[in-house]
Amino acid sequence: MATAVDFYTRVITRLRSWGYAVEEVPGWQSRTTQGGAFDPTLLFVEHHDASAPTTDDGAHGYVVAKKLSQFTISRSGRIRLCAAGVTWHAGVGGPLHGVPRNSANTRSTAVEVANSGSEPYSDACTSSIVALEAAWAIEAGRTAEIHLVVGHKEWATPRGRKVDPAIDMDWRRAAVAAFIAEKSGQPAPAPAPAPALVPVSAPAPASDLLAVPAWTLPAGHYLGDISGPDESHGGWGTADDAMVLFAQRAFIALGCVPGQSNPGSSWADAKWEGATTDACRRWFDTRRPNGAAQPHKTRTYRDDWNILVAQVAAATAPAPAPAPQPAAPAPSGMLRRGSTGVAVRRLQAALKASFPAYRHTCGAMVVDGDFGPTTEKWVREFQRRSGLTVDGIAGPATLGRLGL
Repeated sequence: MATAVDFYTRVITRLRSWGYAVEEVPGWQSRTTQGGAFDPTLLFVEHHDASAPTTDDGAHGYVVAKKLSQFTISRSGRIRLCAAGVTWHAGVGGPLHGVPRNSANTRSTAVEVANSGSEPYSDACTSSIVALEAAWAIEAGRTAEIHLVVGHKEWATPRGRKVDPAIDMDWRRAAVAAFIAEKSGQPAPAPAPAPALVPVSAPAPASDLLAVPAWTLPAGHYLGDISGPDESHGGWGTADDAMVLFAQRAFIALGCVPGQSNPGSSWADAKWEGATTDACRRWFDTRRPNGAAQPHKTRTYRDDWNILVAQVAAATAPAPAPAPQPAAPAPSGMLRRGSTGVAVRRLQAALKASFPAYRHTCGAMVVDGDFGPTTEKWVREFQRRSGLTVDGIAGPATLGRLGL
């Protein structure tokens, strides 16, 4: 392992020359999962460890104990060198960039970055990742082959089996190339800002979006075109804005705006102009009782408002919860909560061996052949990260993706 030790010594020496602190985990020089040939210079594989965002180190201790990567990087950007030998990080995948199928463990360097997969990387963490990958490329003689810096999701097969790291790897490679150019004194354009990794927030519940503001207009006044007469209130005042916004969202909720179904859409902008007038006319023609006979179908008066409010309340009322039904027995070839036996044990063992970081969010997996709540959480997490239907049932698609 002397060659690999020398290589990683050069990598961390270069990092330190750039001002990055690197911690050497005791025993890294001899830590390996197996003997035999190992070339750390053919591929660099970036992972995230799927750890809960409550700790800075993430799964570092587990990674070291189980020999899962040569390096770890904490949320705050601390770089640690953990092993100079083969680590179990890549799994089933490839071939990719000349590395044969299922052989990346013995032909690559890996880093596990503390990240849940649904949180942004800190600037310090991003800086450390880019610097480490740049140092690897320089010492490996790969500065003209930055495509060899890959994400686990790019190595793993079938495509979609892995989702880490949750970052645009094209951006990451561009950042590494720019960093190398900067350190070598060559001009290079700054990389584009990293795409935000904060998960898109779930849409606000319709009940929040459609909270009813008070009707504050004087008698004879109405909601209507923003450029109309004084009696027409189209969104120039604070009170007007709230009422117009509610009316627009109500028109969406009631199916009166073609191409729009989400009341939270930016179509609803609190300004009553031509598109809102068209939606109001559709509401009169299709939803308002006796609406077709009304002479003011491009306006909303107080009595129209009251009808609109009542219709929205009825349309968005939650459906009664269905009566609980006993769980149906799992069809042949499907495993679900309540299933027991050897097949469940194989499922648990496969999940535990391949995705140890799930324990941080799903609890410890016990391989006992009993498909209980914890096993269901692991199955759901695997399905979510693999792009499968998330139902907690291990059917043919889920079992096939696991190779079972």
